Amino acid sequence: MESKPKIRSLENEEGLKETWIDGYGAVFNQRSKLILEDGKLFYEIIKPDAFNEVLKNPSLNVKAVVDHDNAKMLGRTKSGTLILSIDEYGLKYSVKVPETQLGRDIIEMVNRGDIDESSFKYSVRKGDHNFKRDENSDLIHTVERISGLYDVSLVVDGAFANTNIAIAKRSLEEFEREEQEEKDNIKKELTSKRNYLKTIQDEIK
Repeated sequence: MESKPKIRSLENEEGLKETWIDGYGAVFNQRSKLILEDGKLFYEIIKPDAFNEVLKNPSLNVKAVVDHDNAKMLGRTKSGTLILSIDEYGLKYSVKVPETQLGRDIIEMVNRGDIDESSFKYSVRKGDHNFKRDENSDLIHTVERISGLYDVSLVVDGAFANTNIAIAKRSLEEFEREEQEEKDNIKKELTSKRNYLKTIQDEIK
């Protein structure tokens, strides 16, 4: 399925023309591009139920912006100019483009293909995401549940996600510490076994 943002025009109940942009802020069960954050490289995977809880929040106030810049707002959920939904592919958005210079510029750049990616900004609680290495030793950040959703964004270059850096960094640091502890424990166990074997060999002599 195509995830690039698309332009559509329609007539509203008053017979006036409206322009909307449809796209996906996130896709499910797919690796993101390789993300570089605080000197660490990892991929990100969003699980299908990740948005179920946050989209039910009655005070949800998500903005549609450009490059995660609140000064470049196109619409928002609380005004009805941004509509969010979930399907089998991912988090879908539809934003009513304002008749402003920014709106006209965005329509032009999407039509030309200059802007052809989307992203989203979110936060997670501890325990709702994890870092693990796969069979190729690639570091994978898996997000099971999202607690806060702040924007969907048309971007020039997106991973597909823009995370809460402090939370993700803390989780990554915890993973690396646990990984190092596991390596240290294995090293201690091997050293203990070598010492034991040496003792046996010395006794045989």
